[in-house]
Amino acid sequence: MNPHAIVFDGPGALCRSFYAAPHAEGQVVANLVARMLKMQENAQAPEALVAWDSDRLERKARFAEYKAGRGPKPSAYKALVPTFFTACEGAGLRVLVCEGWEADDVLASVANRCYPLACVLVSDDKDVLQMLSIPRVTVIRPCDDYGQWDEFRFFREWGILPERLPDYLALVGDKVDGIPGIAGIGKESATWLLARFPSLTHIYDTLAEEDADDLPEHDRTVPVALANKLRGKQVEALRWRALTSLNRDLTIPSRYHGMKEVLR
Repeated sequence: MNPHAIVFDGPGALCRSFYAAPHAEGQVVANLVARMLKMQENAQAPEALVAWDSDRLERKARFAEYKAGRGPKPSAYKALVPTFFTACEGAGLRVLVCEGWEADDVLASVANRCYPLACVLVSDDKDVLQMLSIPRVTVIRPCDDYGQWDEFRFFREWGILPERLPDYLALVGDKVDGIPGIAGIGKESATWLLARFPSLTHIYDTLAEEDADDLPEHDRTVPVALANKLRGKQVEALRWRALTSLNRDLTIPSRYHGMKEVLR
Protein backbone atom coordinates (compact mmCIF):
# COMPACT_ATOMS: atom_id res chain seq x y z
CA MET A 1 0.00 0.00 0.00
CA ASN A 2 1.21 3.51 -0.82
CA PRO A 3 2.48 5.61 2.12
CA HIS A 4 0.39 8.37 3.62
CA ALA A 5 3.44 10.64 3.86
CA ILE A 6 7.03 10.92 2.77
CA VAL A 7 9.17 12.97 5.17
CA PHE A 8 12.59 14.38 4.28
CA ASP A 9 15.48 15.18 6.62
CA GLY A 10 15.86 18.77 5.41
CA PRO A 11 19.27 19.68 6.89
CA GLY A 12 20.73 16.37 5.76
CA ALA A 13 19.33 16.69 2.24
CA LEU A 14 20.45 20.29 1.76
CA CYS A 15 23.90 19.62 3.22
CA ARG A 16 24.40 16.59 0.99
CA SER A 17 23.31 18.53 -2.11
CA PHE A 18 25.47 21.53 -1.21
CA TYR A 19 28.67 19.54 -0.76
CA ALA A 20 27.98 17.54 -3.91
CA ALA A 21 28.02 20.79 -5.92
CA PRO A 22 29.75 23.44 -3.77
CA HIS A 23 30.31 25.81 -6.71
CA ALA A 24 26.82 25.59 -8.18
CA GLU A 25 24.74 27.17 -5.42
CA GLY A 26 22.27 28.51 -7.95
CA GLN A 27 21.15 25.00 -8.91
CA VAL A 28 21.41 23.25 -5.56
CA VAL A 29 17.98 24.22 -4.24
CA ALA A 30 16.12 23.78 -7.53
CA ASN A 31 17.64 20.35 -8.13
CA LEU A 32 17.00 19.22 -4.58
CA VAL A 33 13.35 20.28 -4.55
CA ALA A 34 12.81 18.65 -7.94
CA ARG A 35 14.32 15.41 -6.60
CA MET A 36 12.07 15.52 -3.53
CA LEU A 37 8.99 16.01 -5.69
CA LYS A 38 10.04 13.12 -7.91
CA MET A 39 10.45 10.88 -4.85
CA GLN A 40 6.99 11.90 -3.66
CA GLU A 41 5.59 11.05 -7.07
CA ASN A 42 7.34 7.68 -7.17
CA ALA A 43 6.09 6.85 -3.67
CA GLN A 44 2.58 8.05 -4.56
CA ALA A 45 2.42 9.77 -1.19
CA PRO A 46 -0.27 12.47 -0.83
CA GLU A 47 1.73 14.27 1.90
CA ALA A 48 5.34 15.45 1.49
CA LEU A 49 7.00 17.09 4.49
CA VAL A 50 10.45 18.51 5.20
CA ALA A 51 11.73 18.29 8.79
CA TRP A 52 14.17 20.94 10.02
CA ASP A 53 16.27 21.54 13.13
CA SER A 54 15.42 24.12 15.74
CA ASP A 55 18.29 26.48 16.52
CA ARG A 56 17.99 25.65 20.25
CA LEU A 57 18.44 21.99 21.11
CA GLU A 58 17.15 20.24 24.23
CA ARG A 59 19.95 17.69 23.98
CA LYS A 60 22.58 20.42 23.97
CA ALA A 61 21.06 21.86 27.14
CA ARG A 62 21.25 18.42 28.79
CA PHE A 63 24.77 17.60 27.58
CA ALA A 64 27.06 20.46 26.57
CA GLU A 65 29.35 18.20 24.52
CA TYR A 66 26.51 17.05 22.29
CA LYS A 67 27.65 17.50 18.67
CA ALA A 68 30.45 19.75 19.95
CA GLY A 69 32.88 18.32 17.42
CA ARG A 70 30.93 19.60 14.44
CA GLY A 71 32.23 22.79 12.91
CA PRO A 72 30.06 25.65 11.67
CA LYS A 73 28.42 25.40 8.27
CA PRO A 74 29.92 27.53 5.45
CA SER A 75 28.29 30.90 4.89
CA ALA A 76 27.37 29.82 1.35
CA TYR A 77 25.35 26.95 2.79
CA LYS A 78 23.60 29.18 5.33
CA ALA A 79 22.66 31.56 2.55
CA LEU A 80 20.77 28.75 0.80
CA VAL A 81 18.48 27.98 3.73
CA PRO A 82 15.88 30.75 3.24
CA THR A 83 15.82 30.03 -0.49
CA PHE A 84 15.30 26.36 0.25
CA PHE A 85 12.43 27.10 2.65
CA THR A 86 10.72 29.35 0.14
CA ALA A 87 11.16 26.83 -2.67
CA CYS A 88 9.77 24.01 -0.52
CA GLU A 89 6.70 25.99 0.45
CA GLY A 90 6.16 27.06 -3.15
CA ALA A 91 6.31 23.44 -4.29
CA GLY A 92 3.87 22.25 -1.64
CA LEU A 93 6.54 20.64 0.56
CA ARG A 94 5.58 21.64 4.09
CA VAL A 95 8.53 22.57 6.30
CA LEU A 96 8.16 21.50 9.94
CA VAL A 97 10.16 22.76 12.91
CA CYS A 98 9.57 22.01 16.60
CA GLU A 99 11.24 24.38 19.03
CA GLY A 100 14.04 22.69 20.94
CA TRP A 101 14.19 19.59 18.77
CA GLU A 102 16.02 18.25 15.75
CA ALA A 103 14.79 17.17 12.34
CA ASP A 104 15.20 13.53 13.45
CA ASP A 105 12.66 14.07 16.23
CA VAL A 106 10.21 15.65 13.80
CA LEU A 107 10.64 12.66 11.46
CA ALA A 108 10.00 10.31 14.37
CA SER A 109 6.91 12.17 15.55
CA VAL A 110 5.37 12.33 12.07
CA ALA A 111 5.98 8.59 11.59
CA ASN A 112 4.43 7.88 14.97
CA ARG A 113 1.41 10.03 14.17
CA CYS A 114 0.95 8.39 10.77
CA TYR A 115 0.56 4.91 12.27
CA PRO A 116 -1.30 2.72 11.31
CA LEU A 117 -0.85 4.36 7.90
CA ALA A 118 2.44 3.79 6.11
CA CYS A 119 5.18 6.41 6.20
CA VAL A 120 8.49 6.84 4.35
CA LEU A 121 11.39 8.66 6.05
CA VAL A 122 14.26 9.91 3.86
CA SER A 123 17.40 10.38 5.92
CA ASP A 124 21.03 9.29 6.17
CA ASP A 125 21.07 9.70 9.96
CA LYS A 126 21.43 6.30 11.61
CA ASP A 127 19.36 7.47 14.60
CA VAL A 128 16.30 7.52 12.34
CA LEU A 129 16.61 3.75 11.84
CA GLN A 130 15.15 3.21 15.32
CA MET A 131 11.80 4.26 13.82
CA LEU A 132 11.69 0.99 11.90
CA SER A 133 10.27 -0.40 15.14
CA ILE A 134 6.94 1.16 14.09
CA PRO A 135 5.04 -1.10 11.67
CA ARG A 136 4.79 0.17 8.08
CA VAL A 137 7.67 2.64 8.40
CA THR A 138 10.31 2.53 5.67
CA VAL A 139 13.59 4.47 5.70
CA ILE A 140 15.27 5.51 2.45
CA ARG A 141 18.97 6.29 2.86
CA PRO A 142 20.52 8.49 0.12
CA CYS A 143 24.02 7.45 1.27
CA ASP A 144 23.04 3.85 0.51
CA ASP A 145 22.20 4.61 -3.14
CA TYR A 146 18.67 5.46 -1.97
CA GLY A 147 18.24 1.93 -0.67
CA GLN A 148 15.11 1.09 1.31
CA TRP A 149 15.36 -0.20 4.86
CA ASP A 150 12.76 -2.09 6.85
CA GLU A 151 13.04 -3.82 10.23
CA PHE A 152 14.23 -7.05 8.62
CA ARG A 153 17.11 -5.43 6.75
CA PHE A 154 18.08 -3.56 9.90
CA PHE A 155 18.23 -6.79 11.89
CA ARG A 156 20.29 -8.52 9.20
CA GLU A 157 22.88 -5.72 9.11
CA TRP A 158 22.95 -4.64 12.76
CA GLY A 159 22.09 -7.88 14.56
CA ILE A 160 19.64 -6.15 16.91
CA LEU A 161 16.04 -4.95 16.76
CA PRO A 162 15.49 -1.33 15.66
CA GLU A 163 14.05 -0.35 19.04
CA ARG A 164 17.34 -1.40 20.65
CA LEU A 165 19.38 1.13 18.66
CA PRO A 166 19.43 3.74 21.49
CA ASP A 167 20.64 1.04 23.90
CA TYR A 168 23.33 0.02 21.41
CA LEU A 169 24.56 3.59 20.88
CA ALA A 170 24.53 4.20 24.63
CA LEU A 171 26.95 1.29 25.01
CA VAL A 172 29.30 1.82 22.04
CA GLY A 173 28.98 5.61 21.80
CA ASP A 174 28.49 7.81 18.77
CA LYS A 175 31.48 9.95 17.82
CA VAL A 176 29.47 11.97 15.30
CA ASP A 177 27.14 13.24 18.04
CA GLY A 178 29.74 13.34 20.81
CA ILE A 179 28.21 10.45 22.80
CA PRO A 180 31.11 8.73 24.62
CA GLY A 181 29.39 5.42 25.41
CA ILE A 182 30.87 2.95 27.92
CA ALA A 183 34.63 2.51 27.78
CA GLY A 184 35.68 -0.91 26.57
CA ILE A 185 32.28 -1.87 25.12
CA GLY A 186 32.54 -2.31 21.36
CA LYS A 187 30.14 -3.36 18.64
CA GLU A 188 30.49 -7.09 19.22
CA SER A 189 30.00 -6.84 22.98
CA ALA A 190 26.99 -4.52 22.63
CA THR A 191 25.37 -6.77 20.03
CA TRP A 192 26.00 -9.83 22.21
CA LEU A 193 24.41 -8.17 25.24
CA LEU A 194 21.35 -6.89 23.37
CA ALA A 195 20.79 -10.28 21.75
CA ARG A 196 20.44 -11.77 25.24
CA PHE A 197 18.80 -8.97 27.23
CA PRO A 198 15.70 -7.02 26.16
CA SER A 199 17.09 -3.63 27.16
CA LEU A 200 19.93 -1.70 28.77
CA THR A 201 17.88 -1.46 31.97
CA HIS A 202 17.48 -5.23 32.05
CA ILE A 203 21.24 -5.67 31.64
CA TYR A 204 21.92 -3.52 34.71
CA ASP A 205 19.09 -5.11 36.74
CA THR A 206 20.57 -8.54 36.04
CA LEU A 207 24.08 -7.36 36.89
CA ALA A 208 22.86 -5.90 40.20
CA GLU A 209 21.02 -9.11 41.11
CA GLU A 210 24.01 -11.31 40.32
CA ASP A 211 26.34 -9.04 42.29
CA ALA A 212 23.94 -9.05 45.24
CA ASP A 213 23.79 -12.86 45.19
CA ASP A 214 27.59 -13.01 44.83
CA LEU A 215 27.26 -15.63 42.12
CA PRO A 216 30.37 -17.48 40.98
CA GLU A 217 31.65 -16.66 37.49
CA HIS A 218 30.29 -19.81 35.84
CA ASP A 219 26.76 -19.04 37.07
CA ARG A 220 26.65 -15.44 35.90
CA THR A 221 24.57 -14.35 32.91
CA VAL A 222 26.74 -11.30 32.32
CA PRO A 223 30.36 -12.43 31.76
CA VAL A 224 32.78 -11.06 34.33
CA ALA A 225 34.87 -9.22 31.73
CA LEU A 226 31.80 -7.32 30.50
CA ALA A 227 30.41 -6.87 34.00
CA ASN A 228 33.61 -5.13 35.10
CA LYS A 229 33.26 -2.62 32.26
CA LEU A 230 29.55 -1.99 32.90
CA ARG A 231 29.66 -1.83 36.68
CA GLY A 232 29.26 1.69 38.07
CA LYS A 233 28.31 3.12 34.67
CA GLN A 234 24.52 2.76 34.79
CA VAL A 235 23.76 6.46 35.27
CA GLU A 236 26.00 7.37 32.35
CA ALA A 237 24.59 4.63 30.12
CA LEU A 238 21.01 5.68 30.77
CA ARG A 239 21.97 9.28 30.10
CA TRP A 240 23.45 8.32 26.72
CA ARG A 241 20.37 6.28 25.89
CA ALA A 242 18.13 9.25 26.61
CA LEU A 243 20.22 11.41 24.27
CA THR A 244 20.11 8.87 21.44
CA SER A 245 16.37 8.17 21.76
CA LEU A 246 14.23 10.18 19.36
CA ASN A 247 11.21 12.06 20.64
CA ARG A 248 8.15 10.50 19.01
CA ASP A 249 5.55 12.65 20.72
CA LEU A 250 6.15 16.20 19.52
CA THR A 251 3.23 18.43 18.65
CA ILE A 252 3.63 18.81 14.91
CA PRO A 253 2.55 22.19 13.52
CA SER A 254 0.35 22.08 10.43
CA ARG A 255 2.64 24.49 8.61
CA TYR A 256 5.75 26.47 9.50
CA HIS A 257 5.60 30.08 8.33
CA GLY A 258 8.36 32.00 10.10
CA MET A 259 12.04 31.45 9.33
CA LYS A 260 13.62 33.87 11.80
CA GLU A 261 13.70 31.38 14.69
CA VAL A 262 15.65 28.90 12.58
CA LEU A 263 18.03 31.34 10.93
CA ARG A 264 19.07 33.57 13.79
